[in-house]
Amino acid sequence: MKKKWVFFASIIFLFTLESCAPTKATFNSTVNPDISREKIFNIAIMPFTGIESDKTNLGEIDTTVMKAFDKKKIKIRVIGSYFASNKLDQSLLRDWSNFSENYAQGKSVNVNLISEIGKDLKTDVIVLGKVYNIVMHNAEYGAKFGDTKATLTINLFSATTGKLLWTATSQGTVGTLTTNDPAPPVINAVTAAVKEIFLNFPIK
Repeated sequence: MKKKWVFFASIIFLFTLESCAPTKATFNSTVNPDISREKIFNIAIMPFTGIESDKTNLGEIDTTVMKAFDKKKIKIRVIGSYFASNKLDQSLLRDWSNFSENYAQGKSVNVNLISEIGKDLKTDVIVLGKVYNIVMHNAEYGAKFGDTKATLTINLFSATTGKLLWTATSQGTVGTLTTNDPAPPVINAVTAAVKEIFLNFPIK
């Protein structure tokens, strides 16, 4: 019986350690004064480029945005990237694919398509995000801790006018818990950046 308690205590201890992995994030942004004129009741998060858009990654990003809004008491409905990508794949498949590719390549966005996406998702603003500068270091046993870093830049567009309302950039960093761990998953660094950005959202 004692061995079982030791086993469960060990599991709880490891879980607690994992949830307390050293995390930090930088933040800087540029706000368009026109954002104050926008009526923002809904925000749609599009799948970020630069990372795999699987269900787990999309879900973690969506949850992080919602928790940040809840913490700041921001009363804006979040249309998550998982729902958005599924909806657009059904209705605007070809145009959405080109739109996402152009954004990833740094090309100017199609204002008319932003408006179409806004109508399709019934949203007031659209968030596009790009993940880049991913760096991963495994820990070196007995020598040093490892970490994973990722930079995220997001752009917030008005779904009505197509104007760029807000640009924010954050570098998320997540460290290993010991000197015997592989580099943390990229999504952990990304969500650290997401949290920092949306805790600084310019409108309530």
